Amino acid sequence: MLRAGPLSSPEVMEVLTRDYVNAWVLCNDLKGIAEDAADPNVRALAALAKKNYLTPVDVQLYSPAGELLDHVNANAILSGEVSYLAFLQAHRGAGPEK
Repeated sequence: MLRAGPLSSPEVMEVLTRDYVNAWVLCNDLKGIAEDAADPNVRALAALAKKNYLTPVDVQLYSPAGELLDHVNANAILSGEVSYLAFLQAHRGAGPEK
């Protein structure tokens, strides 16, 4: 649904490509990653993502330092309650390293 909706927008894709690293992780995989990843930073990030996950699909934005900036349930984006583009633009350049 996201690919046919907000991700089909050229403007959204431009912002994602220019300003973000876009990754998809299944919620079911986060627990295992948080427990078993060799890198402690990866374990911490996976644990944070799992702790804040909103089902069925959660869109999470992190700073370059791994701080959770914001997240929104994908259903809010798909229903039009939240603009994906506005959500992305509100956090562009956020974080201590910018």
